[in-house]
This record gives sequence, structure tokens and C-alpha cells, in this order.
Amino acid sequence: MAVFTDEEWQSFGKVIGNPVLVRALLISALYNITSFRRLCSAISENIAFRWQGSATYARIGALCNGIINGMKDNLSRGNPVVLVNDGDVGGIFGIHLKEDMHLPNPVISIDSIELREFDYINIGSLIASAGAVPVVIKSLIFPAPLNRRPTR
Repeated sequence: MAVFTDEEWQSFGKVIGNPVLVRALLISALYNITSFRRLCSAISENIAFRWQGSATYARIGALCNGIINGMKDNLSRGNPVVLVNDGDVGGIFGIHLKEDMHLPNPVISIDSIELREFDYINIGSLIASAGAVPVVIKSLIFPAPLNRRPTR
């Protein structure tokens, strides 16, 4: 799962002049790398992103286009799209992908979750009465070999 800091997104946006377009282009480029595509060919993809600013139709559409274009191979196998963001726009993205873009694949779009590198998420089943899903975030930490002493 690729997670970029706000500063990285801003610097990308300054180069092109449109931060949302940059996100769409980067997501598309990331998922078109051949070795990465082979690695993830049999599993669903997860995309985590930070959301700032207005949720305009154009901004949401640009990011959704990048997601769909970048995940063509995975989507053609019927795998779901799993989106996780830190804003309050999860429902809007899910609706846009399903109703405006007519994506036939299942869409899971969760908001108000802040992730960092090496975070792993488990998404539980829908709790119908609450309209919510339980989410467990685990941070993966890799141990150092036992025969090495920490440097000071």
C-alpha cells in the first residue's frame, strides 16, 4: 500500500500544478509497473491516500479515473477496489465508482482512517445496523537479527 505524506503530495502538485491530477497519475503509474502487477495479480489492491480540500466532482473523478486506469488488469479479474483515506469522503468515492463510472467490481471505500508505511489493515464484515465495518490496524515491525548488538 503506497502512502505519501502531505508534503510529498504538495511537491508533486507544484510540478504539474494540480495535486489531484498528480495523485491520479501516480496511482496509475504505480499500478502499471510490470513486476508490481505480477506480484499483486491474484489479490485485491488496497489504496490509501490523504484527502485535503473540497470534494468536487472533477477532483473525485480525476482520482477515480487514475485508480481504474491503473488497476485495469486487477479489475478485469473481478477483484474489488479497496480505498482507505483519512478524510470524510469514503462514501463519495464509493458512489462515484459504482454509479457515475459504472464499475462492476465490488468497492470498499473507508474513510477517517490514518495509515502509515508498513501498516496492515483487516476489514471486518459490514455491521448493517450501524452501516459500518470494523477495522483493525497493525503495524508491521521487522526484528533485527539476534546476534547483532544495537549501535549507539
